[in-house]
Amino acid sequence: MRVLVTNDDGVASAGLHELAAALVAAGHDVTVAAPDRDMSGSGAAIGQIHVDEEIEATPIELDGLEGVPAYAVDGPPGLCVLAARLGGFGEPPELVASGINPGCNAGRAILHSGTVGAAKAASGAVSGA
Repeated sequence: MRVLVTNDDGVASAGLHELAAALVAAGHDVTVAAPDRDMSGSGAAIGQIHVDEEIEATPIELDGLEGVPAYAVDGPPGLCVLAARLGGFGEPPELVASGINPGCNAGRAILHSGTVGAAKAASGAVSGA
């Protein structure tokens, strides 16, 4: 299964790497696309995008995940999901896994979580809604 892995803590986050490694070990075709910096609290935002501008995504290598396509995106996790769904990182994902992060994603804080926001963006994007 093609899986996009993202989060709101940034592409350097240890939790993101652990999640991607577990999905690779389970035999999935994994692509990582996450913010180039901590974007906690971004909710389901996609950031400011304009018709005449490109989404900046820099290919990177993740330690221990050689051969796994990975991108540092200049924007929140919702933008990572949108770009992936539109084919920006190859074939669109069949599943989006968002996390693992050390932040508070419970109670009212869930309304502002970029990790949860990415999952919300994926729920409509991946199903085609």
